[in-house]
Amino acid sequence: NKAKPFFLYYATWLVHTPIYSRSKPLLEKYCQKLGVDFPADPGERTLEGQKHPYYCAMVEMLDHYVGQLVTFLETTDDPRNPGHKLIDNTYVILSSDNGGLLGSPVKDGEGKGIKEAITDNRPLDGGKLTLEEGGIRIPFIVTGPGVPKGALNAKTPVGLVDMFPTFMAMAGAKPGDHLDLDGCNVLPVLKGESDKVVKTDGTTRDTLYFHFPSVQPTSSIIIKEGWKLRLYHGGSLDEKRPRLALYHLYNPDGSPVDESETKNLADEMPEKRDSMLADLQAWMKKFNAELPYKNAHKTGKPEPGSDRVPAVVSSKADG
Repeated sequence: NKAKPFFLYYATWLVHTPIYSRSKPLLEKYCQKLGVDFPADPGERTLEGQKHPYYCAMVEMLDHYVGQLVTFLETTDDPRNPGHKLIDNTYVILSSDNGGLLGSPVKDGEGKGIKEAITDNRPLDGGKLTLEEGGIRIPFIVTGPGVPKGALNAKTPVGLVDMFPTFMAMAGAKPGDHLDLDGCNVLPVLKGESDKVVKTDGTTRDTLYFHFPSVQPTSSIIIKEGWKLRLYHGGSLDEKRPRLALYHLYNPDGSPVDESETKNLADEMPEKRDSMLADLQAWMKKFNAELPYKNAHKTGKPEPGSDRVPAVVSSKADG
């Protein structure tokens, strides 16, 4: 119904593993640009993260698809706004769900499995599947009514959890009391009217939480006013990781201090560490955050005490 507003959520598989391209011309283009040989066998290769013609080809394809959508908005009349195109009354948000993937499994020239470099998030540490800044910072580009062209906000942390209440604000809707929203309306920030994110109770949100108890990062983090604390749950999974790490990421004006997370200040600043840890643990308790546990039935060497762990003897489904 063209007389009503519309919403499009376009979730493309690009850019994602497996890192390949269907377009030979695009692949040839980037091999030439990067000065690498055209791959004789795409299944067996070793490529550098910043010289990866397959990845480049995938990014250009994504750019092409996004361009098709934007071109349609720019060239299509808005039936609800005579004399204007759809782009004049449409917000377009381009984002990602995680930072760049550092490595992906392929076979080398001898048929051995290796991890091929894909992206490089420097100066940020880490990438996809980590809670370092390289894993949780993502592209976030917005255009639309009231959004200043060319504006850059590098100091206000927002997250994808903020998108739903922001979409509601764009549509002129107000969340009812029955909605217990985790995110905040960031439309005033996008329009440049404020550099602070305001919660529904009128207070400023100054804290973001992340909980990721999977086997690789096995961590929870809190980011507050430029400081970041990571609580590591892994135990014997990685003895080299400190249980607590405290980093000063950036100043109040957004200028970087230690975005690369190179200096752990947990021992030097015990008061800051303990205050943020208490905040993080209170949040985890409030939402009953699940913690990882050892697998008593893993293959190989059993865990101590695994013989005392109950096992499922039977199961069935009815309906």
